[in-house]
Amino acid sequence: MDQIMARVIGADGMNWLSAEINDFIATAKENVEYSHGVLSALKKHMKEIEEILDSWKTPMLGRSAKPVSVEDFERAQKPIRQAKNQTLKDGSHHIVGLMKESNNVLKMSNGHPDWKSYVDFINDIVVEGVCNCVRMSLAFLLEQIDPDEIEKQELGPMLEISLTLKDKSVLFKPELRFNEGKGLRDQVNQWINNFFLTVLICKRLDIEGTFMRELHQDYNIQALMATVNSTLSETEASCDTLRDSYEKFSDLWLLDIESEFKTFIKGAMAENEHGVRMVDLPKFDEEILITTPSSLLWVKCPHLSTSAGSRSPLTQSRARCTHRPASGSTSTPCSCRKMLSPGSSTYRPSWTSPMAASRKRLLRATMIRSRRAWL
Repeated sequence: MDQIMARVIGADGMNWLSAEINDFIATAKENVEYSHGVLSALKKHMKEIEEILDSWKTPMLGRSAKPVSVEDFERAQKPIRQAKNQTLKDGSHHIVGLMKESNNVLKMSNGHPDWKSYVDFINDIVVEGVCNCVRMSLAFLLEQIDPDEIEKQELGPMLEISLTLKDKSVLFKPELRFNEGKGLRDQVNQWINNFFLTVLICKRLDIEGTFMRELHQDYNIQALMATVNSTLSETEASCDTLRDSYEKFSDLWLLDIESEFKTFIKGAMAENEHGVRMVDLPKFDEEILITTPSSLLWVKCPHLSTSAGSRSPLTQSRARCTHRPASGSTSTPCSCRKMLSPGSSTYRPSWTSPMAASRKRLLRATMIRSRRAWL
């Protein structure tokens, strides 16, 4: 185009009365139409590349409506990762094919400086698309564990872990922090690593290699990862608080339960006006504790249970709900619903502590013996 315009520019250039003006117009029109076709093809290819990159903006993590164990959750992620891998692989191959078509349209060698500049331009667009893919997955993970988002979207717990008594120690299963690749923090880090490893399927356009350096240098990704780690630390602190609440009852598994109960029953008897010794019910009520499965943000933890093979006297027992509808009403929901985790609509019955169940049985036997003695 510059060579064509040079024929009409300057003092020796053409004007509308020149003899060669018609040939110039025909040549200029042909070159303009060719340039327009090349530019339209390049814009079309770039738009298709951007559409492919936009299709990658889906999280590489999924969740169910109800909390599940870590093992079940991990099994559910495999088909999601496989589908994402195939999508990125097909899209990357399509992008490489579009770049070859653009090169054929331009009719330039791969070593031409102008072509290298264009490849760098398109490669920067692909880098941004790959980074967006990882950002989307990290943002989705953060939404599932962030307390504000959980309250805003009324999300229920995503994972269910257990609090167990093993070797006279209260432990979470799985462990909350790093534990040789088996802890909850190890699992979350593995999810994040999968985000990065998945996008390595995409091919660079400028050189041989991956986008790992650009991913680790992206400030938005760094900020999301820092926020995820800080939120995980908050969850771990909340779980530690729950565990410490059970440590207050360590006497139940550190001391002999039968001898301790005999000591308690001696101080839980009262003498009535007939001189008959009977159980002091208020003292029993003070020791009876009703608990429910705890929802700690994005993880759900049932009450303390004994591990398999443990010789601890602790056992689990269900108790019927003792709340009743308001007077004159038959449809008022039980007030136990206040203890449900966010986003849940299914009633969960209350749980009684093992000590409470044991004391209730002994209380019932003691009351029967007292009635017989009074009669």
